Amino acid sequence: MKAIMIDPELRRISEVELPNTDRESLREMRRLIGCQGLDWGHLDDMGDMFWVDEHGLARGKPIYAFKLRINSSPFAGRAIVTGCDLDTRESQAPYVDVEFLAREVEWLGLIVPEVTWIEEQNRQSAVVTYSRPKP
Repeated sequence: MKAIMIDPELRRISEVELPNTDRESLREMRRLIGCQGLDWGHLDDMGDMFWVDEHGLARGKPIYAFKLRINSSPFAGRAIVTGCDLDTRESQAPYVDVEFLAREVEWLGLIVPEVTWIEEQNRQSAVVTYSRPKP
């Protein structure tokens, strides 16, 4: 299955090939991203999703990051974009392409993220700020 990897350290957006089974796909995404656990979020209304290291921002260590113009929060480390058929919920190639993401990505370089959790009526939300590492 075709997917797209965003690599902020290399400032590169490229197509990657994932296995066709969800279990093997998740394993390959963890390998490509370089993490143990994945977190995901919706990218658009077409079923596209992005996958990142679930603890990439929470570690508070310097990490290469990027933002999307359609979302103000930074994403730490590599990300994988996949698609999802909205009717069957089956994984598929993303609707967006490399060229679209190249227009939407803003490279942040090396950052030191800080996550603050806010409690709101039985719900938690994260506020992410970041600074530049000291030389």
